[in-house]
Amino acid sequence: MKKLSNLSTWLMFLLPMTTLLAQNIQENERTMSQGSKPGFSMNINDLDTKETERLWIDYLKDSKAKTKKDRKTNEVVADDASIPAISTSLIDIYATFTERGKQTEIVVWVDLGGAFLARRQNPDKIDAFEQWLSEFGRHTRVRKIELEQEAEELVFKEQKKEFDKLVKEEERLKKELNIPVMHDDQH
Repeated sequence: MKKLSNLSTWLMFLLPMTTLLAQNIQENERTMSQGSKPGFSMNINDLDTKETERLWIDYLKDSKAKTKKDRKTNEVVADDASIPAISTSLIDIYATFTERGKQTEIVVWVDLGGAFLARRQNPDKIDAFEQWLSEFGRHTRVRKIELEQEAEELVFKEQKKEFDKLVKEEERLKKELNIPVMHDDQH
């Protein structure tokens, strides 16, 4: 239990620091369902694609978008998302997830309604978008730590169960040893 409280203490210290670290968000032309468009990629460490995708869909709930996964294109599409920091109008957000070793690469395209978000064409929106995407990166780090904590709790439960078995065995053996010993002269 002490391990878990120490972990919690470290989390409170480290999580604010992780937001200070710049996310490695890169912009480049990528092919997607709407053609070749400017997209933004970011690598998520130590989370598989399914978990990252699940977190992404959950993250998009705040935008009140209709979110679905297009099985043909393998894109998660958020239709009519409301993210005022990026645009006063509703936007469409497309994302793909690709496993690359121990990382999941997420590529995000933002359709502003006629044009896709790009650094050169929309310099006024880029900072807000990168902060929004970096916040998702922070969510993935929190989830990774939660998964690690859950795994440690399982190990702790198994070790506690084994310890309890040993305590019972010790009690049983003590009872056996406390049985009066018959001496040869009592026969």
